Amino acid sequence: MGFFLIYSGQATGSKDVTLRPNDLVFVQIGEKIYKNYCSSCHGLQLEGQKGWQTTLSDGMRLAPPHDASGHTWHHPNYHLFAMTKFGIEKLIGQDYPNNMPA
Repeated sequence: MGFFLIYSGQATGSKDVTLRPNDLVFVQIGEKIYKNYCSSCHGLQLEGQKGWQTTLSDGMRLAPPHDASGHTWHHPNYHLFAMTKFGIEKLIGQDYPNNMPA
C-alpha cells in the first residue's frame, strides 16, 4: 500500500490530509486495514476486479484497481480518505449505487 493518512475534518469539508509514507508504523497500520477491508475487492496487489470499467445490470460497478491502470490516482488524497472513511454517498452528497462500505 505504501501510505496511510491522518485526517481531520468533515467528509465534504476540510482538505487537511497528511500522508505519512515514511512512517513505518502508519504504513503497517494502513497495510493491515487494506488487507482486512479492501483487498477482497481491490486485490492484494491493487489489481481491482476484472471488468471494473463495465456498469453492471443493477447500476453497480466492480472495484477498480489502485494502480496506474485505474482511476483512483487522479483523485485528491483527501477525497480518497473521506470516501473510504465516510462512504461515497456522504462525500458526493447524493445517492450513488455502490458496493463499497464506508
